Amino acid sequence: MAKEQLQERTLDQMDDTQFVPLRDVGFDLAVGGGTPQNCIIEVFGSEASGKTTLCFEIANTFLKQFPKKNVYYYNYERSIDKFYVRNLIKDVECQKRFKIVDPIYLEDGMNHLFQVMDAKLGSLCIVDSLAAMTPKDEADKALDKAQVGGFKAKAMAEVCRKIGVRLGEGAQTTIVFINHVNPVLGGFSFIPQQITPGGKAVKFWASLRIEITVVDRLTKEEVIPGTTKKEKIPYGNVCRLKVEKNKFSPPYRRALTYIILGQGIDRAMSLIDYGLQIGIIGMKNKMDYYLTGREADTIRGKANFANKINQSQKLFDYLYSRIASYIEARRMEQKNINVDQLSEGNTFEAPKGEQTKEESEVEKMFRELQTEETDDGYSSEESSVDGDAPETSIEDI
Repeated sequence: MAKEQLQERTLDQMDDTQFVPLRDVGFDLAVGGGTPQNCIIEVFGSEASGKTTLCFEIANTFLKQFPKKNVYYYNYERSIDKFYVRNLIKDVECQKRFKIVDPIYLEDGMNHLFQVMDAKLGSLCIVDSLAAMTPKDEADKALDKAQVGGFKAKAMAEVCRKIGVRLGEGAQTTIVFINHVNPVLGGFSFIPQQITPGGKAVKFWASLRIEITVVDRLTKEEVIPGTTKKEKIPYGNVCRLKVEKNKFSPPYRRALTYIILGQGIDRAMSLIDYGLQIGIIGMKNKMDYYLTGREADTIRGKANFANKINQSQKLFDYLYSRIASYIEARRMEQKNINVDQLSEGNTFEAPKGEQTKEESEVEKMFRELQTEETDDGYSSEESSVDGDAPETSIEDI
């Protein structure tokens, strides 16, 4: 029997990888346009850094983008907040396609994952987490009979090879591994001080590796029950995303994202950060925000301005598209400039002609939005996180 002839293709004949935007401008720009499909992705970081929240947000956008596909969540950690998931995935039909699998051993969940891939239905599989996966041989082994090298590293090497074969055979499946970081005990100063459990196979096979770290807390003053004393209580985290590996776009890009506890990613907060740097959003008195071209209409406090953006889908889409197109244009000019270079003290100023065009576009958008009737329930009497003074509101957007 003659051997099967392998197909030869040129670069122009290769299929382009499909990306699903998270609609968080920092994340999308850092990874190269959104979450890539039909590959292995690893999201890792320390405890309570936002790994699971990020994956739930990825699942939500996936379910909206593909109405007939499912998401499988492998709950190795035996813990999930169903109320939090419902806050992130609000659509009832999407919730029905979010399947939770509770495997006991590493082999149980991975065999189920192989079945999903063999069905070739184009699903998203989230494994939470690689650190909690336990091979059956390791569970049966006595505690004092530890094996050098570990069962998990060898098992994951085999799992990744089988996943790679199925992806090569056309299994339209995206696999996201959630992983932790462990400190290196007794290591030297010139070697990495943190490692991820599960061996090196996932690092090798992953097409995208994202490290997420908490760099700051969002706090607000609240009165302690039973007393009159006020204390700053965290209500969210400022997280840094660092792309450690990327096979679809230049790696080592960084971005900031805002995670509100119990609600998920606040995409408008990132829009404000980048909008300030490229000049389509302005700020005065370090707490009053406005759109360029509408300096008279300001909102007191970053959180209140973010709420206004979230309540107007047209305004959100306008800011997102303008920021994304501007930064991508700058990258083309300056050879893939990093997103994290858009920081205070390194503002990119648009040419004068472009600024004039920008103001006219803003004015046109406001005229269109002012003719539409909105009923978003926004009240300017809400408390401000950045100050106690009442904010002035932009006219109905």
